[in-house]
Amino acid sequence: MPPPDLLISRDAGQFGVRVETNLFVSGRSNTFDADVWARRYGLQPAQGINKNDGANAGITCDGLGCIAEIKGETVALVFALDALAENCVRADIVLSAEPVRGRCPSAHVVIDRFSVWREGAHALWLENGQIRVDTSAQYRGLRPWVDTRNRGRR
Repeated sequence: MPPPDLLISRDAGQFGVRVETNLFVSGRSNTFDADVWARRYGLQPAQGINKNDGANAGITCDGLGCIAEIKGETVALVFALDALAENCVRADIVLSAEPVRGRCPSAHVVIDRFSVWREGAHALWLENGQIRVDTSAQYRGLRPWVDTRNRGRR
């Protein structure tokens, strides 16, 4: 199975973008999540996305977010609410550290702080115009210690 193209941590605090065998992550590259992602999927050690830089392997950022072109899909990584208005109109996929609450109606997939609160970490695969999303909630099962009250709400 190929590694996922996009990752979002369980608290929406870090995003990962895979470009071939390289993993680019928001924030610091030497975090626990970034290290686990790189090892688990056999990728090069994670490199940080410079939020104020021009381009990192096709990822263009400013202080509020990033836009990446991944396998024909436009992906917005949103770090601050001020980036939603600009990035939502361009993006097919929105990964947001902030609550989106319906502000990106044209995006095919929106994963925000509330999505990860309900369903845990997310991994996305982009292939032939299809987007597959897996969450940690899909794998943790129905056990007595798993809170399922909010699962499935959007």
